[in-house]
Amino acid sequence: WSETAGGVQVNAPEAAGRVQYGDFVRGEVDLRPVRNAGLEGAFDREAFWARRGVYWQAVMGAKGRWERGGGRCGNALTRAVQAARRSARQRCSALFGARQAQEALLRGLLLGDGSALHRAWVEDFRRTGTYHALVISGGHITMICGVFLLWRRWFGWGARTSILLSAGLAWLYSLIAGGATPALRAAAAMSLTAAGLLLYRRPRLLNILAATALIFLIADPGQLFEASFQLSFLAVAAIGLLARAGDSPERWESALPSSGQVETKLAARTLALAVGAGPRFWEAILGRSIGALRWAGQTILVSAAIQLGLLLPMAVYFHRVSLTGLLANIAVTPAVSLAIPIGFVALAANSHWLGAVAAWLVEIARRMAAWFAGWEPDLPVPTPPAWLAAAFALALVLAAVLARRHRKWAVAVLAAALAGAALIIAHPFPPRQTAGELELTMLDAGQSESILIGLPHGGFVLVDAGGSPGRPGAARRFDVGEDVIAPYLRQRGIKRLEEIVITHLHEDHAGGAPALIRGFRPARFRTSYTARDYAGWRRLERELQRAGTQIATAGEGISWDWGPVGVRALAPSPEQRWRGKPSNNDSLVLLLTYGRRRILLTGDAERGVGDRLAEEGLLPPTDVLKLPHHGAKSALSARLLDATRPAIALISAGWKNSFGFPHPLTLEALAERRVIPLRTDLHGAVTVRTDGRWLSYESYSTSVSR
Repeated sequence: WSETAGGVQVNAPEAAGRVQYGDFVRGEVDLRPVRNAGLEGAFDREAFWARRGVYWQAVMGAKGRWERGGGRCGNALTRAVQAARRSARQRCSALFGARQAQEALLRGLLLGDGSALHRAWVEDFRRTGTYHALVISGGHITMICGVFLLWRRWFGWGARTSILLSAGLAWLYSLIAGGATPALRAAAAMSLTAAGLLLYRRPRLLNILAATALIFLIADPGQLFEASFQLSFLAVAAIGLLARAGDSPERWESALPSSGQVETKLAARTLALAVGAGPRFWEAILGRSIGALRWAGQTILVSAAIQLGLLLPMAVYFHRVSLTGLLANIAVTPAVSLAIPIGFVALAANSHWLGAVAAWLVEIARRMAAWFAGWEPDLPVPTPPAWLAAAFALALVLAAVLARRHRKWAVAVLAAALAGAALIIAHPFPPRQTAGELELTMLDAGQSESILIGLPHGGFVLVDAGGSPGRPGAARRFDVGEDVIAPYLRQRGIKRLEEIVITHLHEDHAGGAPALIRGFRPARFRTSYTARDYAGWRRLERELQRAGTQIATAGEGISWDWGPVGVRALAPSPEQRWRGKPSNNDSLVLLLTYGRRRILLTGDAERGVGDRLAEEGLLPPTDVLKLPHHGAKSALSARLLDATRPAIALISAGWKNSFGFPHPLTLEALAERRVIPLRTDLHGAVTVRTDGRWLSYESYSTSVSR
């Protein structure tokens, strides 16, 4: 036993029942510190959890010893808030349980509980730039408080009382919604606005924004580097600086010049004479029509300002830019906004018919997002060069500053900003790659496997796509291909892949492929078997057909070239047959030759395959050997090691994985033969480079290099 300090995130098994806040639980856990993936462009999990006071992760095994204590722990106020959240979740299940997708969306929308959200249900919102509508944020706070103020106004409450109650309601909702930081920021901004109104001061959007940001940065300066903080404040700043730059706050009637009012009245009288009805009727119709057009124009302007203001952080943090977001937000956001108050009334009154209305509105929003997603091109947006990002940000700020007094200059600068936006999206810059070198980078993809190969003549090939063990196509909130491998590729400026090779169809090698096929549209796809009777292959085949990718199979004796790099498949042998589901021995074993250097990639091939290849004399001496099956004991072949005599062994394994990979006997066999082990669990991503003569290696997380 050893003492630890700091908060711990505990993953409890289903057998333990639902563990609630305040429960005292004792048990055996696998405790490990929070760790970042050793990969460029990876999400900074350590900093994210550290700002929330969490420094450790603990997994409570289903078969481990655990028990519930009789006492209570934690804060009484937090226990009360969590009890209210549990009650609200139960009501959600009772009202919307028959509609699984709508229930999950409404739980996330109303309570900030995304535990039941499947990735497939929100992917269209992500692609169209409307996902923000589903996240508890300032828009939710504004909607709730706005409805509350209208309701209080109908009952004749005074302005000061209504303002104070609305600010209190904002804080209460923020707590019940899980205390999400964006909601707390919105509640703070609402409180500052209320304080200003009570002091008879007209609140200014940018002043409130700056004061709120300052308060939260004083409390936690590290928030400045969080994507959530930047996106929240940039969105509001974009509205304040860009959308309102040329707009007057007065209503359209008073803003219209006198000639416009005269023309409106003349048009109304003309219609009255031509069609009938009185002039006042037509004045009202024209007035409302002009008002509706003005509202639509303002909505488009606000949406455009937000899209433009958030383009840079979306490209840097998420490598996403939505081309349909301008119109998708106008269609989706109103439906979601209406669902919020109706959903809360349904929960408070336990009304099934209001719940049905809220579910119907969410379903409308989901279908509209899906419709716009059908028009959204799959554009991988690599990280822009620093000079372009700085120039684009400076142009936006200058355009906003000049808009009030120097309109012509502002238009010119805004045009330059739009040109910068086009460059960010198109990214006509070459990826980071050294000409004439063969590069092999084994990515830190957890307990899965993926290798990026940079070709000497340019272009990239991906061997295996990572993934999570389990049933193919199972609903998951985390996709290794989309969330780990794709950000790394885009961080390096890669937009297309020459080829994706899947050594075999196990999920830890093929699970991330669908997302990578969609995002990088490879020209070719190669694997050992195409199996129509296997769900995992059918899922891959659908994506390959959509991408127009050529499909090929390979096995023992088949050779091809990647430019100057020769590739020969050594396995699987003709005797290895498809048996209805993937097996380790289905793996492609590939020998790469460039100049005087050889690299052997072995997939998950077991010991018998290595022994057979050695016995048949198919294994020449190699410089780099990718150890089969993550360094497992079952794949350890002394004959393979003796035949290949590698200088470097690459091992893909998850940090402190539950399988114990790589096995101690495997490491011992490498040490006996003086082979240098490069492990993703210890070194992060590891890279080997060669110009055909010299060989060098380096790692991401440690100083291992030579």
